[in-house]
Amino acid sequence: MKNSLIVGIVILVSVIALGIYFYPQEEEYCYLREKEGLSIPEEAKQGLSLSEAKEIAVNSECGDRLKETYMCNEDTGSWWIDLDIEKEGCNPACVVYVISKEAEINWRCTGLIEP
Repeated sequence: MKNSLIVGIVILVSVIALGIYFYPQEEEYCYLREKEGLSIPEEAKQGLSLSEAKEIAVNSECGDRLKETYMCNEDTGSWWIDLDIEKEGCNPACVVYVISKEAEINWRCTGLIEP
């Protein structure tokens, strides 16, 4: 009796843990903030999901060098995904635009070169 209770508890805990692990996470979206005098195309009002942005980035000049750090800039309507590229004085990011769905590398260089 005691063994079957322990087995039941272990099974219950396992099922709960698996449910939590496989529970679908809500997708993150980036939008262009509406501003006075700026018209946003209807298709852009839906925003751009992070997974879409990553797919666009990988298929662009950014390539498959994406890091796990990212942010949405709602003023420019763009995802900024850090890149794993070494360049002295720079901290590159792949910028993926919500409206055009295009990507480019922004090197974010300081301009300071130490002697």
